[in-house]
Amino acid sequence: MGLECQGRLFGGCLSVLSNLVGTPNLPSDLSGHVLFFEDTGESAPRLLRYWRQWLDSGLLKGVNAVVFGRFTEMGSMAEADSWVVTELAARTPCPVFSSRDFGHVTPNVPLAIGAQAEIKHDRLLWNLDR
Repeated sequence: MGLECQGRLFGGCLSVLSNLVGTPNLPSDLSGHVLFFEDTGESAPRLLRYWRQWLDSGLLKGVNAVVFGRFTEMGSMAEADSWVVTELAARTPCPVFSSRDFGHVTPNVPLAIGAQAEIKHDRLLWNLDR
């Protein structure tokens, strides 16, 4: 039996959302949420800088979990997944999961911002009715 987490979904493209940190266009309190991020065409050092911005801003305080989707155009899929797990997850103060189900390429399962999400047995589930 794996770790279980729940909370409201919020997230999207890491580079785009990072440009909104510190502005009124991004919620200032994401505690209790399950965050999800993906990106494409960004180098590893740039992704680390974006993630450092999220860490330094305090936006990850109280976050229940982070799910990293696909980070494309940074090498092979296996290299990208391995890099995300070892580099970004090691710096993250909450449980971290990865998924190949969302990103900038197919398959791209839509994630509903604000939906109640649950991570059970390493699977991300969400419900629009709650």
